[in-house]
Amino acid sequence: MQTTCSNLKSLAARYIEAVGLKEYAAVEAILSPRVSFNGPFMKIDSAPAFIAGLKRMAPIWEGNEVRTVLGDAEQVCVFYNFVTNTQAGAVPCIELLTFEDGRIAKVELFFDRAQFAPAQEALARRAEP
Repeated sequence: MQTTCSNLKSLAARYIEAVGLKEYAAVEAILSPRVSFNGPFMKIDSAPAFIAGLKRMAPIWEGNEVRTVLGDAEQVCVFYNFVTNTQAGAVPCIELLTFEDGRIAKVELFFDRAQFAPAQEALARRAEP
């Protein structure tokens, strides 16, 4: 099957939705095993480490609300709200996704760290023993 821009945009939206629903097996199926992730707080170079990072966010994460999906034949940019159960509320995020062989090979995450700070503080408190 030939991968089209429309297919990649649909796959990118499904990935963001699956992440927000904590459907980790579905997320992992969309990722390359050697996915590269670069975000404000961490860098990761494997699908299992990426999934572990998502699971660490679970206590504060209510879901994702996709706003806009833009893309071409190799990259898709997804604008969405990362919805938390903290004072941060919904934090606007952008992920630039690079695809190889129909799977996400690279994720670049962008958001305002100051706006996310209350969520990160709540996560730290909830993770304490």
